[in-house]
Amino acid sequence: MFPLSFTIALVVFIVKWILRGISLFIQQLVFAEIVFKKVHNGGLAVFIRTVITGSFISLFVLVVHRGLWWDISPWDRIFTLEWWDLDARLELLDEWWKYCGIYAAVYTSYYARFVSQWTYISNLYNQIKNAEISMCIGCDGKTPCTPDVSVVNCNRCAALKLNGWKAGFIEDAETLHMVTKPLFAGVIYSWLTKNDEVAKIYKTHHSETYAASDNPEERLAALIKKLKKSLKIKEAS
Repeated sequence: MFPLSFTIALVVFIVKWILRGISLFIQQLVFAEIVFKKVHNGGLAVFIRTVITGSFISLFVLVVHRGLWWDISPWDRIFTLEWWDLDARLELLDEWWKYCGIYAAVYTSYYARFVSQWTYISNLYNQIKNAEISMCIGCDGKTPCTPDVSVVNCNRCAALKLNGWKAGFIEDAETLHMVTKPLFAGVIYSWLTKNDEVAKIYKTHHSETYAASDNPEERLAALIKKLKKSLKIKEAS
């Protein structure tokens, strides 16, 4: 016999493992976030996620509405109705419109979420560019455009904070699955490859996308590889 404390700990571990599996299933498959492994957040991703999530919800509604075992399914009825039975076909069409409403609601929800995320990330990018212009910082994130000593020292201090802001932008773009979006991919690639400070800050930060135990160098290399693939930049031979 195992001690009671060990048994309780084992049961808690199993329950947590099951709940984590259910959560992962819902997040990756039902909400179709697995799509982001191949497609960046955008119109195509919204459409694919709508089809997947809408299908799961429609199947659930169909099972709940008709039970696990029904005499004839809507799919079977399509092929069993006589072609001249107009009333029955209209009734079937009315039934299918209810499921179309599910897909419409899912699409609206996903698209509204995408617009909100896009608005946030684009506004953040515009704020960073405005800050660069106001400080007149060069593309390397270090060199100010003015020779005045006091302004140079001030701008260097501000540049360090700006580099942290850029690293934070990259983190947010990753979390929102927009890091490989063409509009941002080129800018992010330039920041990481031309500005060592941004790359350094990025490597020391941890976002929701990565575990704290991940190797920072591997994390940066993986991101640059994705950016090169998105930008169609060939690896140096």
